[in-house]
Amino acid sequence: MRGHAPPGPGGLPDRARTHTSLEVRLDDGAWFADPGFGFSIRGPMPLRDGAERDEGGRLFELSLVGEGPSTGWALHRDGEFQHVSDRLPVRPVDMHTGDQITSGGLAPGPFTVMLMANRWTDEGHVSITDTTRVVRADGKPTQHQEITAREAVDAAIELGIELDSSEREALHDVLVGLRRRREAAELSG
Repeated sequence: MRGHAPPGPGGLPDRARTHTSLEVRLDDGAWFADPGFGFSIRGPMPLRDGAERDEGGRLFELSLVGEGPSTGWALHRDGEFQHVSDRLPVRPVDMHTGDQITSGGLAPGPFTVMLMANRWTDEGHVSITDTTRVVRADGKPTQHQEITAREAVDAAIELGIELDSSEREALHDVLVGLRRRREAAELSG
């Protein structure tokens, strides 16, 4: 399934299909899987209207939206809309186009202007950006920590990203450059 996130005016999906989730059909029914970016579900949900999944005190819900060929599934986290996954056929060109939009800089978004690394660990769900480390543990308040560019590189390595010393330095330099560009944009805007 391909998804639209976030919706356009009136809640309608008027953006490119850049999000990917899965519909898995087994003998016991259909399931929805969405690995997502950031904090998403850890396992499949029954693909039915009103299905819920608790992730450490955070509630994910599916709801059927649309009509006819534009039927899809809306995913909400704690009542907040995340995206709609439609049921239209997905072709290789859809995957390539979505990648070019999100990672190639054809549309505004976080994927070309910040580090983003996420992983479930023994600590909980850990998200690293170039400026923050966020830990979401079951039943505990979310922890937000401001970090330096050097700490972001170290935190990414702790999540299992393998970098040799030259790659570590190159990533550090890129993160410092990203911060400087954002700061300059904030001052001029």
